[in-house]
Amino acid sequence: CNYNVIKDGEIMDEQELFRWKFGMRIRLRRAVIGLSQTELAERLGYSNKTIISKIESGKNEPPLSKVKAFADALETTMAYLMGWAENEFDLTPEEYELICKYRKADHHDKETVKHVLSRYQEDTDSAVG
Repeated sequence: CNYNVIKDGEIMDEQELFRWKFGMRIRLRRAVIGLSQTELAERLGYSNKTIISKIESGKNEPPLSKVKAFADALETTMAYLMGWAENEFDLTPEEYELICKYRKADHHDKETVKHVLSRYQEDTDSAVG
């Protein structure tokens, strides 16, 4: 599906759109794991948060040599940061939905799920062995 993204009254070209999306993913992951721009900069070996701010805003393109370091620092995958994966864990929509449901479950229901999966794994292992 092709669509145009407009920022500051101008249609973004592909490179601008990539920088903007990459920056948004960094900002989102940073928020999810509770890191400030300064803390992320420190993890990546930058002396201050300026470069992080510029990358998050889409002003600067991330250095390709640092993409793996960004992914590691943000506890995610390169595929997610680069936009190759639909979500940060490269899950199918069904897998992602199941994880969301599991996270909303109470303790008892989570234990039930763990038990069922454990039994399934045992049955699978015995069938293979």
